[in-house]
Amino acid sequence: MHFDMLQILVISTVIVTVMALLLFPKIGLKFKKLPFVFAPLYGALSMVIFYAGFVLGLSLLMGMFWAALGGGQFDSSTVISTSFFTIAAGGVLANFLVLKALATLTPELFEARSTVSMIGASILVLAVHGGCLSLLGVVNPIGPKKPRPLFGYIDKTGKFVIPPTFGDAEKFHDGKATVWPEDAQTDFIGDLLALNSYPVIDKSGKVIESVDEKKHLAVREKYKLDAPEDYLEDQEGQSTFGVMAKESGFQTYSGMRSDVSKNLFEGVKVKLVQYIYYIYVDKNDKPLTGTKYRGALRYSEGLAAVCKKFWGYIDKQGNYVIKPRFAMASPFKDGLACVALWYRGPGSLERDELNLHCLRYGYIDKTGRFVIPPIFTHAYSFSEGLAAAQIDTANPPDMAHPEQIFEHGVGGKSDYVDPY
Repeated sequence: MHFDMLQILVISTVIVTVMALLLFPKIGLKFKKLPFVFAPLYGALSMVIFYAGFVLGLSLLMGMFWAALGGGQFDSSTVISTSFFTIAAGGVLANFLVLKALATLTPELFEARSTVSMIGASILVLAVHGGCLSLLGVVNPIGPKKPRPLFGYIDKTGKFVIPPTFGDAEKFHDGKATVWPEDAQTDFIGDLLALNSYPVIDKSGKVIESVDEKKHLAVREKYKLDAPEDYLEDQEGQSTFGVMAKESGFQTYSGMRSDVSKNLFEGVKVKLVQYIYYIYVDKNDKPLTGTKYRGALRYSEGLAAVCKKFWGYIDKQGNYVIKPRFAMASPFKDGLACVALWYRGPGSLERDELNLHCLRYGYIDKTGRFVIPPIFTHAYSFSEGLAAAQIDTANPPDMAHPEQIFEHGVGGKSDYVDPY
């Protein structure tokens, strides 16, 4: 069963209410008057407290994350552990203060024998709300799931040669690619959780072996310099928030404390300046043009994707060859580049849990013309003649008439919409 947020709120409130009626009296807490009225009210209040703390903790997480990207001193483990400590400690403290206030201000209504009992009850309440939150599909999906977008592999005509049956799909290397099963679970920020074993397929889609996480990471390590935007790595050698083949989702961070900023590609490298800007320099760190960009990818096949407000492509003189009009962009591979446009058609606000619902991906040539229309909910660059692409299998696009996928001026000849 897939749980939505409203169901989670009701479930957690009911469980805490029952606990307040049956368990609290055993540890010295008791609603003395109208328990079947005030216990549900307390259950609802504790739920509000928990989710308010959860939102605050996530806000702290994102703040520390951006601080780390901007050159701060926080690594990912510090960011996450600090945020969860804030959520837990703040939730327990807030709930304790509520119980303390009830016992102090309304002793005729609520009785508390000791501070220890109130602290214990607060911990239990937090555990209940946290456990219920884990039922939410985007945090820890359980049981059969609703249909969701799945990955397959397309050729350079846009035709699926390996059907979309995977939760995620990585690039082909030496005729093999690692894939994720359809029911692969995600964590609280939407990243797929590591697996005990990963299927490895050949170009026919047949599973030829399974590898453990150690071998999976070894493959990513081996090929990361072929396309460092696929696998971000900071200067200390620790993996950050990127995974193999994720350039379309994370490339705005490419170059940030990564191998992109340390290696030459076609005689040019990306250099981070002023914490959030990028410039292109030669092997002697001499700026090519001096122009600063908010996002910059490595040069590939003579062009580089850059972003000030929108993504476009420049040559080595800094001139735009393809005007900036994309929401996402990737390096060219075999004459094609994966790019994304903003999508405002039907269902654009109810897409998958990975926050990709407002984009549609396709492939352009070096003139900026779409060779493969932007009809995919997500897609990656080509490798060995194939590219992983994602569609909504419950409502697949009409591949014969891709222009019908878009509305409000998105797709076809008018393939750009200003998101602002």
